[in-house]
Amino acid sequence: MQGMAAVDLDLDMLEEDITPKGALKRAVSAILIGGFGAVILAVLVTFSAFDNTGDTAGLATGADNFLGSPGAGLANFLLQFLGWAALPLGLLMVFAAARAVLKPRTDITRLDSISRTGLLVFSVVFLSTFLSAFPIPQSWPMATGLGGWLGDSMFLWLRGLMTSLNMGVGLAGGIAAFLSFCALGYCLGRFVGLVGRDVALIVDAAGLIWAIFRVRMDQFIQFLRRRFQKSYVDPLERAGFEDRRVWGEGPGYGVNPAPKHTPSSQGTEAKTAPLKPRKPRAKTSTPQFPSKGKFVLPGTDLLKRPPPRIAVTDTGALQKSAEQLGDVLVDFGVKGDIGQVRPGPV
Repeated sequence: MQGMAAVDLDLDMLEEDITPKGALKRAVSAILIGGFGAVILAVLVTFSAFDNTGDTAGLATGADNFLGSPGAGLANFLLQFLGWAALPLGLLMVFAAARAVLKPRTDITRLDSISRTGLLVFSVVFLSTFLSAFPIPQSWPMATGLGGWLGDSMFLWLRGLMTSLNMGVGLAGGIAAFLSFCALGYCLGRFVGLVGRDVALIVDAAGLIWAIFRVRMDQFIQFLRRRFQKSYVDPLERAGFEDRRVWGEGPGYGVNPAPKHTPSSQGTEAKTAPLKPRKPRAKTSTPQFPSKGKFVLPGTDLLKRPPPRIAVTDTGALQKSAEQLGDVLVDFGVKGDIGQVRPGPV
C-alpha cells in the first residue's frame, strides 16, 4: 500500500507539472529570474565608485550607472555583501532561466527546484569565501574583501576553526581556501549538471590542449634557435689556419701533378709540357745469403735518403690557436700557462 501511495504521489506531481498552468508558471518564473540576473549584470558592469549611493558620497551630482541612482545603490550593496561573487550570481541566474526555457524538463518536482536553488546559493557562498582568501588590491573601493561581508565572515570562521587545532595562520588560511574551492566545484558542477563522465572529458580535453601547446612551443623555440643562434668559435682544427700550406710538412708536398690532356674548343688537343727524363736509379748491392757460414749484414747503401721537410708555419696563427685552446681548458677548470707552441702533423 505504501508503494502504491508513493507511485500515485509521483504521478500526481508529474500530472501537475505538465499542465498548462504549471508550464506557464514555470515560464514566468524563469523570465523573472533571468531578468533579475540581467539587471544584476548591468548594474555591476556599469558600477562607478564615484556615484552617490545611500551610504557613500560620490564626487558627481548624478549617477553613471545603467539604472541611475537605484542601480548604483543595488551595485554598491551587492559588492559590499557578496563582493565579486555577485557577478557570477547574475550569470548563473541568466543560465538557469535560459535552461528552463530552452530545455524544459517535464519530470521536475518541487524538491528538484529547491535542490537547484540551494546549489545556486551555496555556490555563491563558497565563491565569496574563496575570494576572501586573496589579498585586497589597492583599486578595490570597498571596505570589505573581494568576497564581501559574507565571504569575509565565512573565511574568518573557517580559519579560526583551523587555528583552534594548533595550526599556523597561513596554513589555516590555505586549508580554508582549498576547502572552499572544493565545495564550490562540487556545488557548481551539480547546479550546471556535470557528471563524472563530463568531468573526465573536460580533463582529457585540457590535457590535449596542454600537449598541443607544448608541442607548438617546442617547435617555436627550435625555430628561434635555428634563426638566431650563431657560433662565434671555429673548430680548433681549423682555427686560424686558413692557409693549407701551413700543414704541408709531409713528403712530396708541393709537387704539381702531371697536366691532363684537355681538348680545345677547335677540336685539337692542347699542348702539354714535355715530360722530364727519369733519372737512372743508383745501383745497389744485393745482400749475400751464404748457404754455409756466417750471415753478413747488408750495407747502408740500401737505404734511401729522405726528402727535405717543407715546414711553413705562421707564428700568429699558432699563437691564436694556443690562446683558444687555453680558453677552452679554463672553461673546463684547467688553469695553466702556455709555455711553447710548436706545429705538428695533421
